[in-house]
Amino acid sequence: ALRETDGSTHLLVAIDTIGVSGVMTKQLLEKIEKKHGIPRHRFVICCSHSHTSPHLDLGLDNLFTVPLSKDEQQKTHAYTETLRQHVLTVVDQAIADLAPGRMFYAEGSARFARNRRVIVDGVWKGFGENPNGPVDHSLPMLKITDASGTTIRGLLFNYACHGTTFGGDHNRINGDWMGYA
Repeated sequence: ALRETDGSTHLLVAIDTIGVSGVMTKQLLEKIEKKHGIPRHRFVICCSHSHTSPHLDLGLDNLFTVPLSKDEQQKTHAYTETLRQHVLTVVDQAIADLAPGRMFYAEGSARFARNRRVIVDGVWKGFGENPNGPVDHSLPMLKITDASGTTIRGLLFNYACHGTTFGGDHNRINGDWMGYA
């Protein structure tokens, strides 16, 4: 949670999952807006987009090579409901913990991203490594500290590299490169 000097509060919620559905985003926003008065344009959910992070309801149902069993579907639903409550709790905690601070921006680079779209004569031929395709190696970062600049209160980075280290047959939880970073 960040609060501007005019009193407006902004929320960034980061979740280690492949994605959050618009339905879930709307459900969370309704509760957050009602409780804290934070409108949609000041609320964002970002995801690691790891293909091996916990899966949520109403998301990418074709993520695995084998459809989820009834038991797996029930566990996915239970996990989604637990996560929904955790998000609301951490939003409350973040707002309650607001304090004066400083924000720093830097940009570095990381070199492990690859273009994975194989194109031959202008036609997509599948996934692999395309050494001639565009790649963004920039690594923008935000650091939020206390007012003195000495205690780190938050770190945020973004890197344009798909979390697909494992294939669709790897039905196990793993943070992929984002989790290790």
